[in-house]
Amino acid sequence: MLEEVASKFPQDVDGFKKLLLKARELYRVSEDNFFFRDFSNVLDVIRSGDARALESLKLIMAIEPLKTYAKLVEQYIKSPNLKQALEHLPQYVGSSPFLSPAILGCLIHVQFEKGCWYPLGGMNKISEALAKRFEELGIIS
Repeated sequence: MLEEVASKFPQDVDGFKKLLLKARELYRVSEDNFFFRDFSNVLDVIRSGDARALESLKLIMAIEPLKTYAKLVEQYIKSPNLKQALEHLPQYVGSSPFLSPAILGCLIHVQFEKGCWYPLGGMNKISEALAKRFEELGIIS
């Protein structure tokens, strides 16, 4: 991907590298502190686990809660075409890049580092397969 960015958007190579690092950091902070916990609000985060309030506040600030995903991308990328391509990522989870939080920047890391899967026939095939399996197991009829 970096080679493609370099060939099509050379002015954005440094920004793209920085965005990838930021995306990895957002992913790391999320995986270590948020992915496997259920939070209803900011106070839940502050009260969670062994972290003290100041440490929790640092975590909250690390995910840039007041910034949108689009603003995160804009911070690093100048080319309108590359911005548009990157702004498409939160749409995979049904979110607008202009309304969703910057934490969805972790999707950049997930897609470029962990890969992206697409079920043949579309996302509805997942729920259809689950329903079929539940019927086989007698969970639903």
